[in-house]
Amino acid sequence: MQSGDELRAGTITVSVLNGSGRAGLASRTLSDLVGQGFGEGTSANVPEGVDVAVTEVWAAEKTPAVRFLRGYLQGKSRFRQVADPAYPGLTVVVSERFKGVGKGRESLPVKKAFTVCAPAQLAP
Repeated sequence: MQSGDELRAGTITVSVLNGSGRAGLASRTLSDLVGQGFGEGTSANVPEGVDVAVTEVWAAEKTPAVRFLRGYLQGKSRFRQVADPAYPGLTVVVSERFKGVGKGRESLPVKKAFTVCAPAQLAP
């Protein structure tokens, strides 16, 4: 994305991992985010040995896309830098305290250029 562009949900791919004991939470959360316009990544359980006390957004770097996505997550969330994310796009790791997906901003003006993992476009 370039300076002056408008960041929107449709420009961001999201994957969701379940770090809670609630069955199906990752797939429901991903469905809710896709319903808000985000691109669909994958849903799965959090890897063995990973504990999350609050909902986290994992990415290689903290970009405006991370801030934009966090605006849709109800309750407390934080960013965790992951050098080589294993899942498509930004990864939301939902915790036991996760309250759900809410209505976030429609767009966010980009002030400084950055790379975003956008949903794949289908060929016509």
